[in-house]
Amino acid sequence: MREAGDESGPIGGTVGGRQSKDRRSVDARMPGFAPLPTKLRPPHVPPAAVPREALIDRLRWTPEPLVILEAPAGYGKSTLLTQWATAIEAPSAWLQLDTSENDPLVLLRYLTAALEPVAPIDPKLSALLHLRAPPVEEHILPGLAAAVAAASPFLLVLDDAHLLHSGTCWRYLALLLDEVPDGAHVAIGARHELPLPLARLRAAGRLAVLHADDLRMGAAEARSLLDAIGCAIDEDAVDGLVEATEGWPIGLSLAALAGRGGHACDIGPPMDGLRRLHGDQRDIAAYLTSEVLHRQPDQLQYFMMQTAILDQLSAPLCRAVTGRNDAHVLLTGLVRKNLFVVALDDRDEWFRYHHLFGELLRAELEREHPADVSELHRRAAAWYQAHGDGDRAVRHGLAAGDGPAFVDLAARTCDAHFLSGRSETAHRLFDSLPDSLIEDSPALQLTAAQLAVSVADDRVIRWARAGIAAAVGDEPSPLGGASMHQWQLVYRAVLGLDGVTRMREDAAVAYQLEFADDPSWSLLAARVYARALYMTGASRKAEQVLRKALPVSTHDRGEESYVLALLILVAADQDRWDEIMELDARLSELAALQEGPILLARTRILAHRGDPALPAYVERAARDLEANLGALHYNALHNAVVFAEALLEHGDAEAAEAWTARAEAILRRYPDAGILRGRTVRLREALERRRMTDPLTPTEQRVLELLPSRLTAAQMAARLFVTTNTVKTHMRHLYTKLGVTTRADAVERSHELGLLGQPYE
Repeated sequence: MREAGDESGPIGGTVGGRQSKDRRSVDARMPGFAPLPTKLRPPHVPPAAVPREALIDRLRWTPEPLVILEAPAGYGKSTLLTQWATAIEAPSAWLQLDTSENDPLVLLRYLTAALEPVAPIDPKLSALLHLRAPPVEEHILPGLAAAVAAASPFLLVLDDAHLLHSGTCWRYLALLLDEVPDGAHVAIGARHELPLPLARLRAAGRLAVLHADDLRMGAAEARSLLDAIGCAIDEDAVDGLVEATEGWPIGLSLAALAGRGGHACDIGPPMDGLRRLHGDQRDIAAYLTSEVLHRQPDQLQYFMMQTAILDQLSAPLCRAVTGRNDAHVLLTGLVRKNLFVVALDDRDEWFRYHHLFGELLRAELEREHPADVSELHRRAAAWYQAHGDGDRAVRHGLAAGDGPAFVDLAARTCDAHFLSGRSETAHRLFDSLPDSLIEDSPALQLTAAQLAVSVADDRVIRWARAGIAAAVGDEPSPLGGASMHQWQLVYRAVLGLDGVTRMREDAAVAYQLEFADDPSWSLLAARVYARALYMTGASRKAEQVLRKALPVSTHDRGEESYVLALLILVAADQDRWDEIMELDARLSELAALQEGPILLARTRILAHRGDPALPAYVERAARDLEANLGALHYNALHNAVVFAEALLEHGDAEAAEAWTARAEAILRRYPDAGILRGRTVRLREALERRRMTDPLTPTEQRVLELLPSRLTAAQMAARLFVTTNTVKTHMRHLYTKLGVTTRADAVERSHELGLLGQPYE
């Protein structure tokens, strides 16, 4: 390790020449995401499904471009949507939503993949979406919206939308829904009302909603369903079954399966229970599920309950979890018997239980075999870990009560998500970890420090503070490339929670570190050190560090873009615009990113050029940046200052005032801000001078000169030979021009602006 006083650092030395695998990034494009084909195709319709012909006709001819099927589980929403997609001639696309799409980047990547067959998607959008920090507001959303608007009639289905709860995701969807052209449809299946502007859409004639009452089955459809299942009963029994289940499709199916024996149905016992439970769907489903299970062979009953802990089923996975070598035979039997198993691919390799049926099976498992639950989860965790699915491995490991054994895997999995741009996915995994596990794990606490870069969450920040203060040594970190102590030093500097002076001290130490076979850690330390130097006024040293880092950064377009942007910001403060244009030309050749310094550099350049697009650019950039501000107060402050300066230069004093006020608010809780404090003060002074460009009238100036005295308004009026009301009117005008509300504040502000000489004697 170099001495702390050695400013040369590792950048430009031996690290740059290593031909080693870089854990953190090989390119700005993140290869850690590939759409799952099973999410982009509709589920297979079971043979027993009843064609909902009247509903399909209604949907086919609906003029509204947005159609929402809103009903609880078991009303056949997915089946109806699949039948609609099959019945029309227009091309259709499907996206099966789940909780992973609560990460906005994951949602946009899947939406792009789903829309590609039905809309003219620019291939560049897919490439942009796989950047580490994609330009969502500036390029991706407008590009997707334009493609949707230009598409020929199509049907896009978004199923299980109730699993989507991210406000940002719903904002993106709302923007795209506004562009759906006449003749095209977006159909959304959900269990409850969605956070869309429904009133506006309905008033504009763009929304149709089908509720549970629309999806209930009548006697004729119930008869068709029972026939398809192989349940022959008389008309009176059908009517009684429809009445007892209130036409609930899954309730009808469960009742038929519960009563089926051989090729006939004996619904007597189930019907007796249904009459007692009439009107409570959850109790009906639980009762009937129990009846269905008890009519299966013992080994199949247990197999179903065991595998219900899984959100996806395959023969090898089921074999590992249950320990049964005949798992593939039993799984095939579930499909053949129509026991609420949905195929997820065309090869009959992956399946899942109907959501409601799976929930009820898990309840049966907890009730009948509670001692088995942990071991089943333990086996599932081992299988997923062996097959590279860290998320599910950790989830099942926690459910098994084996959390400590999965600490390192949780840290590595969060890191992989974070580095591929999926910070929300990483946050969701971290959020699932109990405090008791994090408390005993510096690795997870430092994972919180990493997440705090882009996630503004009190719990994450609390654990991040614990992580950067924890007692750690030189033991290897789960991430590789850096020891635990090195990891801590780097992220203590990255977060800069205690101000830029301490940030510079921490970054200087981190900059001297040698990182084993991983230059990305060195680049990160160099970037943070340069940023801290810049913010503490050491621009020359900052530029030296950046110039050393630039050749090393060229192996990663994202790193190179970041370094170039910081160089532009340093040069812009010194009005070196010829040099800036050269740097900008190089930056423009790289893929656009939405990381902070890059957007700030572009803002400075647009302001210098007097580009009329500046206000709109700042608005988009602010949305991109504020979505990922995390706990970095210096980032939020730097953004506010640069935006305010640029907008003031552009002549938009009102917007500059808003950003200046935001900067001042941040300074109150982050006082050690280096040069950003002085720049904020100068912004306020410039805004005040601008406010005073409406000069005082001679009479207002005379009133102003009397304000520091103890004279009353009446006494001032007597001196000026005007009425008291006239003096009060001039005082109100003065207060408005000075931006104050009291006499004392008016005097203080006038001294600050040089409008008054020495205090009044």
